[in-house]
Amino acid sequence: MTIMWSVLSTLFVLALWGMQSFLARRAITFTAWQWAIYAAWLLWTLFGVALARTFIAEREPRPVRVSVLVFGGVSVIGAAILARVWLL
Repeated sequence: MTIMWSVLSTLFVLALWGMQSFLARRAITFTAWQWAIYAAWLLWTLFGVALARTFIAEREPRPVRVSVLVFGGVSVIGAAILARVWLL
């Protein structure tokens, strides 16, 4: 379990670093609110991954499907909306 949380923490930092590099390359600036919304979306997504991984480790197939549908669905819809509003 410690390894999973370490990997997710690393992914969180790399995603923030990657977004900052992407924005710098395109000369786009984010406000504090935009960074907060991006961090909240990222935490939602990674929490969904952690929840699904936990259910997989417990060999619970139904909660895995439900959590992937709920967290994954909201995450994909949120990413599409944020990309459309902020980056395009």
